[in-house]
Amino acid sequence: MEEKNLILAVDVGTTETKAVLVSPDGYIGSCQSTCSLSYPDKSCVEQSPLEMSDAIYNSTRNVMAAHPDLGGRLAGMVFTSQMQNTVPVGKDGKPLMNMLSWMDERAAQFTQEEMFKGLIKIEGYPILKLLKFMRITGGVPGRTGKDTVCKLAWMKKYKPDLYHSVHKFLDAKDYAVFLATGNYVTSYDMANITWLMDTRNKDQGKWVWSEDIHKMYGLDSSKMPELRASTAIAGNVTADFSAKPAFRRAFQ
Repeated sequence: MEEKNLILAVDVGTTETKAVLVSPDGYIGSCQSTCSLSYPDKSCVEQSPLEMSDAIYNSTRNVMAAHPDLGGRLAGMVFTSQMQNTVPVGKDGKPLMNMLSWMDERAAQFTQEEMFKGLIKIEGYPILKLLKFMRITGGVPGRTGKDTVCKLAWMKKYKPDLYHSVHKFLDAKDYAVFLATGNYVTSYDMANITWLMDTRNKDQGKWVWSEDIHKMYGLDSSKMPELRASTAIAGNVTADFSAKPAFRRAFQ
């Protein structure tokens, strides 16, 4: 029986997705696929989840197809990605709009004028909200509107119907994990910079979504994915994913 000791690592980058097959001895092979950016309006930067999923499928399929004799040794997949993106998905897991890129600044004016309005400010932040963010999350979102909490608060304010129809808000890596496993999972490192996670119990490893921060902007924490350590198993590869050409032997 073949030893399952190979890992397929997939990096979902801003304009390129790369899949790398590695063994305990190092690099075996890699393939990459491009993914474009779109600019629908001023300060808006989006990516197509369909194009992103195709890039994930194509890069992973091609690297495995280039090494057909190694499929039986594949132990699992790991994902990494760009950060601070927003993919709103419905209950069926289908995206409800394009992914808002980490470069998207459509929420900038809203962030400065509404999220952080107040009489007494330090460096543009109202002091009470600044202290709350620092106490709960250990940091504070920027005023450019790029951070996840800003994007979600902006959506709740200006696109309430869309916000209420969302089942889960995912980042790029979370969406890749969903495609492979069908599970809505994010890692603590990704969640930390949404500025929506309570980091105060980090020594006990009991990080949770902060109800206080969510309620401050009328957000629903149940729309966020499950929190797990980046080293945890996110789930098993689904039959749909494993049915992709070049994966049948590896995952069935």
